Amino acid sequence: MWIDKQIGTYLVLLPGLWGIAAAAPFGFDILMMSKFTIGAVLAWSAGCVINDYWDWDIDKHVERTRLWPITSGEISPN
Repeated sequence: MWIDKQIGTYLVLLPGLWGIAAAAPFGFDILMMSKFTIGAVLAWSAGCVINDYWDWDIDKHVERTRLWPITSGEISPN
């Protein structure tokens, strides 16, 4: 799971939080915002993991990604 680069999370999170805040009848709905924040982080991280899994055979030929855990053989793709 990738936590260090969360720009995708922000792209999902900020409009979602804005919409939740605008739709709440009496101010902020903290519980809904908390659930949405956790969901955005998990969804973005899961997307990164799936991308790493699907592209591991290509990434081992790229200088920047060849030492990542799946491409280097540290973790088995299976």
